[in-house]
Amino acid sequence: MYTAISYCAGDPKHTRVLVVNGLPFNAFANLLQAIEETCFNLLDSGRNKNEKVSVWVDQICINQSDPQERAEQVNFMYEIYQSALNVAVCLTTHEFAQDLATRQSDRAIRCIEQVHKDVPHLVRFLASAQDSCSETWKSVSNEKEETSSQLNTYLQAAVEDEDFALGWLDVQRMRRMPWFSRAWVLQEYASHQDVVFLFAWQHIVARKLAAVLLAYLWRGKVSTAVEQKMVQIHGDLDALSTNSQRAGPNQGTNPSSFSSDQNVYNTLKSKSYISQQRRPLIDLLDHSRMAIASDKRDHIYSCLGLAEQTYGIRPYYGQDVSVEDLFTNIMRLLLLNTKDINLIERASTAFSGYSETLPSWVPDWRRPITLADAKYYYDRYDKEVHTIGESTAHIMFLGDGKILETKGVLMDSLVGEVEVHVWCGKRIERIYTLRSPQNVSSLPHAHVETWPPRKGDEVWKLCGSNRLFLLRKDGERHVFLRGVHVSNVENMEIEHGGFTESDVDLERQRKTLWIH
Repeated sequence: MYTAISYCAGDPKHTRVLVVNGLPFNAFANLLQAIEETCFNLLDSGRNKNEKVSVWVDQICINQSDPQERAEQVNFMYEIYQSALNVAVCLTTHEFAQDLATRQSDRAIRCIEQVHKDVPHLVRFLASAQDSCSETWKSVSNEKEETSSQLNTYLQAAVEDEDFALGWLDVQRMRRMPWFSRAWVLQEYASHQDVVFLFAWQHIVARKLAAVLLAYLWRGKVSTAVEQKMVQIHGDLDALSTNSQRAGPNQGTNPSSFSSDQNVYNTLKSKSYISQQRRPLIDLLDHSRMAIASDKRDHIYSCLGLAEQTYGIRPYYGQDVSVEDLFTNIMRLLLLNTKDINLIERASTAFSGYSETLPSWVPDWRRPITLADAKYYYDRYDKEVHTIGESTAHIMFLGDGKILETKGVLMDSLVGEVEVHVWCGKRIERIYTLRSPQNVSSLPHAHVETWPPRKGDEVWKLCGSNRLFLLRKDGERHVFLRGVHVSNVENMEIEHGGFTESDVDLERQRKTLWIH
């Protein structure tokens, strides 16, 4: 049996010499750090010092220069990690290990162990929505609120002690380790039930670390309050660490940013400690676009091992298939197999519109979801549009498969310019005067946050969708822009974006349109 190691490769030019089968091998410096900490952990856990340690690592066990072998082995990556004796996740990078900060960074693991011991019911955060029936999930959420409050009270008191505050500062550094931002780690971490985290030559079982950090980062309330309390009591956090330890290379000490802590939270919550469940591929891809992949095709391939359905997709690293062709093919397979036209909303972005190198209905999984995107999706959750008549999605592809043929009802076109308003101290961009289908409204409006449309852009209700979509006419075809809010339209009984069933008759009003 072997221990499978999960680590962040880092800069490929930063290497150290490792002896493999008697021959020198230029390994990633981070890999050698991970191997050393893994072996140290196994011996520290009571293993016989004379017993051989077997480990599996991708850089050595896969010929990275052979695209065919790489693709074949990548296809078995989930099974490789799942079949291991256990999985060792090394958060420490070689660069961080060389810094003076590492000498006392073992306090991070000790702090997490202490919190896990002292705060009850943190295990509640190891469950996911997939682990509970809908009837009980609301009560689970209420229990999480209770535990979150207990954790906040505990940490608010604990950080008054300078030693604990220094330890919790190390926890902040640990959360910023680059492992959490890599695409492949999601599959490596979630594939096995026996996972141990390694940091600064210390180790902790994954379920303890996950329970504490998921509770701490949940909804951002506790982390914000505690880190503000640390600054309030101890002053500047960098000054607090002076004469003790520094932040380490490229490791900031500011309160949690959206991107770094969101990566930590999303990675840890992807693993179910209740049952070993696979996830919808589209959900895994949503997570992957927030991660970093050296080969952009790995935004797709790193998700396959955890997916409920892979639709026959197999890793392929040949140069004859571009990233854009791969993304287009994946989205085409998802639409054809799920018949869910709502998936094209994944191609929406809050600021920069659609990608110039992809069809407008294809998400650019290389581009991370922004905070504005996340807020937009959250605000629109469960605001559905109801229709009468046949509402089955019509999904076909023309030509080389880059033109999506679908059907829907044109609600109307935007005829107003962007007007900037101030509401509760915030600038809000709105598009005014969306004509209703009956042209009876004197001042209706569509609400589109952040990304400004143009006059003439069209609001469509597509067959099979529960959202309204904003499209732009381009000759005989359309460009998909994003989902859109519509509210306060007179005589249409629209409230919070929802049409009544009598408003849109897809059977009589639907038209065919082509989106490229």
